[in-house]
Amino acid sequence: MRSLHSIGPAVGRTFHLRRLFLLIALLLISLFAGSCSTSSDDIASRVSDYYSGLTTMNVLVDMTAEFDDYSVDFELGFQYNANGQSYIEVRKPDEIKGIRVLFRDDGIDIEYEGVSLETGLSENSSISPAGALPELLRVWIGGMASEQGKERIDGIDFLMVTHTATRNGVELQYNTWFDAENLKPVKAEIFENGYRKICCDFLIAEKFE
Repeated sequence: MRSLHSIGPAVGRTFHLRRLFLLIALLLISLFAGSCSTSSDDIASRVSDYYSGLTTMNVLVDMTAEFDDYSVDFELGFQYNANGQSYIEVRKPDEIKGIRVLFRDDGIDIEYEGVSLETGLSENSSISPAGALPELLRVWIGGMASEQGKERIDGIDFLMVTHTATRNGVELQYNTWFDAENLKPVKAEIFENGYRKICCDFLIAEKFE
């Protein structure tokens, strides 16, 4: 698989990355969209109860997004505030650093270099890099858990929950590993029709209140 970093000269790459991120942001799934019924299983219920009770959350993730013939590495911050402004901010790559995707009850704004672009909502969409973190939060709160359990990795115990959904004929699967003690996310993967599209490693998870 070839990296996007190898495509074209620097100027063309910068334009392409900016356009790519803005386009995929148009495919965002609303953070405030409807939810599925919650599994009654113990771990999934604990996760749902915990995240449905949060009013604030701050996470920073390393994310790899897989496209048809290339991949893109991002560093994204997600500031969630149930009673205020929630947004995604791009930290890396440098070419699109500073882009913010702002979530409102009635739509989504994209903000870049002081300019705000109102995009509205898209109902016919699968997952996108900009929408992955809000979508993960949505399924943690109200998704349908199909699998759960404990996994020991490098001598550390984690809780793992798989949520599944079907949207517009697309089969979506969300795998998340949580800290066994405080339920904060450690790693997540999102699959679309059996192919992994998003991989997240959580670098910072704080202000869970």
